[in-house]
Amino acid sequence: MHVDLAGAGGICLKVAAAARRGAMAAILLALVSASILQAATITWDGNGNPNNGGSWNTGANWNPDAVPGADDAAVVPAATAGGRSITVDSPVMIDTLTWPDSGANANTITLNANLAVTGSVTSSRGGNTLNVNGQTLTVNASPVWNTPFFSGAGQIVKDGAGSY
Repeated sequence: MHVDLAGAGGICLKVAAAARRGAMAAILLALVSASILQAATITWDGNGNPNNGGSWNTGANWNPDAVPGADDAAVVPAATAGGRSITVDSPVMIDTLTWPDSGANANTITLNANLAVTGSVTSSRGGNTLNVNGQTLTVNASPVWNTPFFSGAGQIVKDGAGSY
């Protein structure tokens, strides 16, 4: 912005400097807001009952009510009663997945679409089954599998440093 009030050149410079400072403040606010919104821990709550199954891709099944995204840590807590089946219905990319032991309670994630985990996966065997179901699970970091049970045809791809 450039305003010259009746030849008052000093005022013109002050207005231009203020406009630049305002633009810089807006840019900094946008960057800080984006970094705050990027990484979140999003926990399965089965639309109010964590023992409920349902679609991974439905925001109401997560707390807060949002499907985990590329920068998020997804947590599927242990089922405490009955069996729970979660289906990935459209492609998903998340940062990390934590899926603890459910003991005697069946806890299944079925891929009806690809799942990519750019960070780590931590899972325990006790009742957990990952049904690849003709899709692809891609894991970039070294996963921590405690004797997981995989079912269904498909691919499990380890992409990145480390090993299984």
